[in-house]
Amino acid sequence: MKRIGLEDLFQTYVAQCSQQLFAEYGVVLRASAEEPPAQTRSGVAGIIGFTGERLKGSLVLASSLALIRTAYPMTTASGADPGSDALVDWTGELANQLLGRIKNRLLLHGVALVMSTPVSVTGEDIAQSRLAVPRHSRVAFESSAGTVVVSIGAEVDGELDLSAEPMTNGELGVAAEGDLVLF
Repeated sequence: MKRIGLEDLFQTYVAQCSQQLFAEYGVVLRASAEEPPAQTRSGVAGIIGFTGERLKGSLVLASSLALIRTAYPMTTASGADPGSDALVDWTGELANQLLGRIKNRLLLHGVALVMSTPVSVTGEDIAQSRLAVPRHSRVAFESSAGTVVVSIGAEVDGELDLSAEPMTNGELGVAAEGDLVLF
């Protein structure tokens, strides 16, 4: 059976899940050919941690407020744009939804994650470390509304033996995303 590294899974699933998530909210993301910037001039970030058996890590979703405003799912009752507090909160929710999608895909490779509560921050000159860290992936996207950079990384105790071929939801006995489960 062919094996795969956690970094490779991160790279694949961050790209797939980010594009799918933002498409759900009407934003088409294209992978950027350029090296992801370490710094966002004026923006917002959603940060969420996770743990699992023999690993712990975090996901950071950093973007411009303009892109987050475009992805915001509703307007206020008066039809006005959402305020900055709502956009900051929404960024944390996007990070939460994104990690949830990645979590579902990693489970098919035998990696079970427990997610923490997301945190959101906003400010000028938000920067992420550019240090090369094992088991870390950073992917940048462009859209007509701005850019988004997603970083995910994990510390692993020992090595994870991951199958390159994902199991199916049926093999694991879990519901697929969007399935309705009555109990």
